[in-house]
Amino acid sequence: MRRYKKVIAKPASSNQGKGIYTIEKLYSSYRVRYLTECSEFTEDELETFFKKELRGGKSFNFSPFFVSETNVGQTTVFRMHITRGALGKWQLIKTFPYVNLNAKSDITNGMQGALITTREQMFLEQYYPESYEVINTQLKKLFNIFSRKFQRLYPWRLDALGLDLGISQEGKIVIYEVNAGPGVGFMAYPVACAQVQYYEWLAKNATMPCVNNFLPMNLR
Repeated sequence: MRRYKKVIAKPASSNQGKGIYTIEKLYSSYRVRYLTECSEFTEDELETFFKKELRGGKSFNFSPFFVSETNVGQTTVFRMHITRGALGKWQLIKTFPYVNLNAKSDITNGMQGALITTREQMFLEQYYPESYEVINTQLKKLFNIFSRKFQRLYPWRLDALGLDLGISQEGKIVIYEVNAGPGVGFMAYPVACAQVQYYEWLAKNATMPCVNNFLPMNLR
């Protein structure tokens, strides 16, 4: 807290934005937010809260709070959906933002009421006017590099990933988390088209032995 002033505490195992706290150091107290609830603690009270809520048999990851918001102060998170397609290669289906219109919450999650816009280019130009070109370049670079490097961490073949990203007004991009088997929602058609091509390729190229029904390392 002394180093970063504001941190985010996320359960090691969670979904849909549940159980996430933000803790901010004020002048002589600490502000703790959970969804739209907000409390202010002294240092002693914060220690009591920490022991009860964040250490009581639970496991949390702590990281510096990253400001991802529009130029009018609405918090955002971007989802990058990638999936395997023709020839087993990764395809970028779409990168789109969730926008939180509730000023009482400083995190954004689609399952907690954030809005989606599918006109991502128009959104970037309007709400990230000084950096949208840099952001587009960085997103392409992230897609090209990340999927291959991330796949090497696992002994089995991944076939779809959903990256949750924070993007600052200056164009800096951070990865909040990576979801395996992400939901497709309105992207069902392009995802299905890519998957059909992938499965056709698998049918011709997947050769035994396949460990646990996944392709061997040399076919990544």
